[in-house]
Amino acid sequence: MLGILFASATPVPDAIKEANPLLDYLLKINGETSDKEEFLYILNKNRQKDASPISRTDFERNFELFVDYKLKVKYAMDLGMHQTKAFKTEFAAFKDELKKPYLLENSLTEGELRKAYSRMQEIVKASHILFQFPENASKEDSIAVYKMAEKIKAEANAGADFHQLAVKYSDDPSASANKGSLGYFTAMQMVLPFEEAAYNLKIGEISAPIVSDFGYHIIKLEDRRPNPGQLRVSHLLIRVGADVSVDEEAIALNKINQIHQTLLEDSNQWLDLVKTYSEDPSSKVKKGIIPWFGVGAIVPEFEHAAFSLNKIGAFSVPVKTEYGYHIIRLEAAKPVPPFNEVLPTIKSNILRDSRSSLIKEQVLAMQKAKFKVTENNQLLSILKSTFASQNGKPTAQLYSKLEELSKKEDNLIIQSEWKEAEIADLIAFLKTTNSQGNTLFTSSFDAVYKDFSEELLSKWEEEQLYQNNHDYRQLVNEYRYGMLLFELMNNEVWQKALEDSTGQKAYFQENNDQYMWNKRAKALILKAKKNQDISNVAAYLSSQPLTDSLSSELNKKFLEKNALLFTVEQKTYEVDKNEIFNGLDLNQSYHEIQQNNETILLVLGEILPARVKKYEETRGKLIQDYQQYLEKNLLTELKQKYTIQVNEDEKEKYTSLLFNKLVIACSIMLFVSSCDLFKMKNDQEDTDDTLVATVGNANLYHSDIDHIGKEMSPDMDSVELINRYVQSWIKKQLVIREASQNLTINEAEINRKLLDYRYALIAYEFEKNYVEKTLNKDVTQEEIEAYYTSNNQNFALKEIIVRTNFIKLEKDIPNRRQLERLLNSNQESQKEELKDFAIRYANNYFMEDSTWINFDDIILNTPLTKNNNHVQLLRNEKLIHVDDETYSYYFKILEYRLQDQVPPLEFVKDEISKIIVNKRRAEIAEKLKRDIYNNALKNNEFTIYE
Repeated sequence: MLGILFASATPVPDAIKEANPLLDYLLKINGETSDKEEFLYILNKNRQKDASPISRTDFERNFELFVDYKLKVKYAMDLGMHQTKAFKTEFAAFKDELKKPYLLENSLTEGELRKAYSRMQEIVKASHILFQFPENASKEDSIAVYKMAEKIKAEANAGADFHQLAVKYSDDPSASANKGSLGYFTAMQMVLPFEEAAYNLKIGEISAPIVSDFGYHIIKLEDRRPNPGQLRVSHLLIRVGADVSVDEEAIALNKINQIHQTLLEDSNQWLDLVKTYSEDPSSKVKKGIIPWFGVGAIVPEFEHAAFSLNKIGAFSVPVKTEYGYHIIRLEAAKPVPPFNEVLPTIKSNILRDSRSSLIKEQVLAMQKAKFKVTENNQLLSILKSTFASQNGKPTAQLYSKLEELSKKEDNLIIQSEWKEAEIADLIAFLKTTNSQGNTLFTSSFDAVYKDFSEELLSKWEEEQLYQNNHDYRQLVNEYRYGMLLFELMNNEVWQKALEDSTGQKAYFQENNDQYMWNKRAKALILKAKKNQDISNVAAYLSSQPLTDSLSSELNKKFLEKNALLFTVEQKTYEVDKNEIFNGLDLNQSYHEIQQNNETILLVLGEILPARVKKYEETRGKLIQDYQQYLEKNLLTELKQKYTIQVNEDEKEKYTSLLFNKLVIACSIMLFVSSCDLFKMKNDQEDTDDTLVATVGNANLYHSDIDHIGKEMSPDMDSVELINRYVQSWIKKQLVIREASQNLTINEAEINRKLLDYRYALIAYEFEKNYVEKTLNKDVTQEEIEAYYTSNNQNFALKEIIVRTNFIKLEKDIPNRRQLERLLNSNQESQKEELKDFAIRYANNYFMEDSTWINFDDIILNTPLTKNNNHVQLLRNEKLIHVDDETYSYYFKILEYRLQDQVPPLEFVKDEISKIIVNKRRAEIAEKLKRDIYNNALKNNEFTIYE
């Protein structure tokens, strides 16, 4: 027998029951049927594998949550929240992102991205002969150019020298110099038709004529090899212009040869030679270094010489390019980056080149085939004539002509198995960009119809996707309803609870017994390591009463010489919430305690009895409780406002289905994308899966940790990472087990909080997206200096920092006196000499003398770690030299700052920049909220009831 559950303040007439025989709906709210798939989708979303059945109690609790959720969504829609401009804009942005993986265009774009990256693994060397079209070329002109290209290709295939043919026939202006050779290049460095042809040739093969925007090309592939990646080099340039005399060129050549000979005798002079002689001003100030480059990105002669260098620090013989004579030194090399790293660059290039148009054309063709589109060619011909006759006339006049045509019987432009499009749809499309038609019309019909077709068929594709794809439909609904729920909760509960101080105070007065201070004690707690001698501190404290200044007096008296002697905290403590007070005689003012390998000195002051907290003392917890109170009241009101009908027969079907399968042990966790709290696996399944660890009934299998190896970078220790993961999993499971044994867990409350948290995240993602698009991240030096001047006391150092030159080298290295002389020198010219010395002899060094660094970091793994008095050492020594059994360590201390001192601007510059940007971020976010609120206020999008 059909059971219908009603939850309503108004009785439901029997006629309603009689009108609803054995229906397959699950839930109705005021007659509106919820998607029957929705509840199962939510339950099953996080289920990875079948396991033991869900309990009926959990099922009922989660179904109740589902009803509450649908009530809130219904109320939000009744308030018209889904009709606001802000909601529509935000939801459209979300939906555009959600649908991308499902669309035809995505698979085509992904294919092009992968193909481009695959080609980037190779470089090819090719020559070409270009046959340009004459200006304003006719069809006959194009045919003549094509035939000429065919003729020259035949000569090349017959054995004629391709390079000589290029010199004789090519319209490429550079052919006379390079004989048609383009050198090596890789993907996305040539126009797409040229790239496609070159990469599809075999070495020695000549292509058929290939058309591009430049004309027809015939291409000969000369070589292909693996892409060597990118280089970073420094160079020294002696300029030679194109019009120099023979004597001037001879002088330049002699000069570069002498510099090269000097380098052969002493390569350490490279930086001085660049600084003195290089005639490239842009790289000279950067020690000759030019940006990273790959094959095909720089003049061929320079590229060939650079890629011929086989080790870091090697330099070339003099190389002649169009700019002059170069000597090149290799500074660094790296392979082709991983796909994900270069993906943004590849995407950007594809959007700019003809691949983008090609993808759109392919998508349109696939959409037409998918929907079995037929076009009304006769009507299209009429439309084309109409557009041509209205060219240069007011657009409103075109609209009138089109509206006349739309009234005729034959007004269907496109027909398909899915939908149809009429002339009225074309008019609506045109009016999206010019609703009034108050400009002159200048577009061609072909261009307009192409854009119209693309937009129309993309819309059809999305509509059909929503109708036919269960996962996509549920995902869109989840975001749509989630956004509505967030907006409702924010307005009715969260923000209201924050701003309603009158309501807070009234709630506090009614429930103040829930906000109690337990017994408290004013106290000073001093902690030191067990082996630290603090007997003099103890002697001092044992005779001191607790005063407000006792903590600062301790710091002055004992920590100026040794800042790490102890830590101290003075405040009011709740006695039963701090284990230090366990078993203490609170009438005794001074205590010494040994606990957790620490010596603790405790000075007690006033003991405060238990009392009700003041309103100001508990606002955080109060607001949280008040939010829960408002939400509970909201749900009570909605259950009175709306008629709720539950189809008990249909619900029982779902119950039976789910009781034979595992629904994740963390219950529904409504609308949360992942659930790690209680994920379990049935011991009876996947018997081939190796058990890694067990805690009670919870098991960790080998398949659960497979992802660790896949996510590792090559330099990670897989065994260490897996051990760390397993230990972390065990600790989490033990905490969960302890919690379940000692707490009464309100799963409904957990689910509610997770639900709220999800939609807070949705709002956060929207806000973050808006802020990042709007945010100016450029911070000027003036802004940084102004903030530093006003707030430098907030940046007190927690550790010692230094500016230093550091060198570690083997003890038997010669020229120690030279090293000490260079370290002690203040001459600018000898800084590069010191760096060259370090490069030649040091096992490790740090020469960034303008950079501030943590002193503990720079002395790590040196004998100085054994020195406990760093302050004294820094004050007394400017050049520190220490040895161990194998190495010597030199530290030239240029400047230092101690703990609690104000750091230099350079040390906190990046932090200040982040603070300024974050302040801007917060201001933009706040302005966004204000603007959304003010727009809603202006448009009467909400109502406040007295």
